[in-house]
Amino acid sequence: MKYVENPIDVLDAVSLVEKPLVRGFVRLAVLIVLKKSSEYSYRIYKVLKGELSLSTLYTVLKELEERGLVRRDGDRYSITELGLRVLSTLLTRYGKLIEVLESLIAGRNGS
Repeated sequence: MKYVENPIDVLDAVSLVEKPLVRGFVRLAVLIVLKKSSEYSYRIYKVLKGELSLSTLYTVLKELEERGLVRRDGDRYSITELGLRVLSTLLTRYGKLIEVLESLIAGRNGS
């Protein structure tokens, strides 16, 4: 039996890859913003150019705070020592991954 591609299947597959990717990107972006200075949540939102909803940002900030990566002092958020270590590790790992992806996209996959 031959598989017939259904547009709904394509959307489901895109969502499967996209949702965790976007959530991870937002977490990483928040840590990068907070590495520069402590910020109010709305300022973080503006720095990210409103590419996400405020509710998503608040959810991410709460997750990062619960895991000890950021701390909240009143209405301001700042990155913790653990957050700095995690950010450094992620930038190292994803920097390499980005290079690999760029190479694959350009057709230089070594095969």
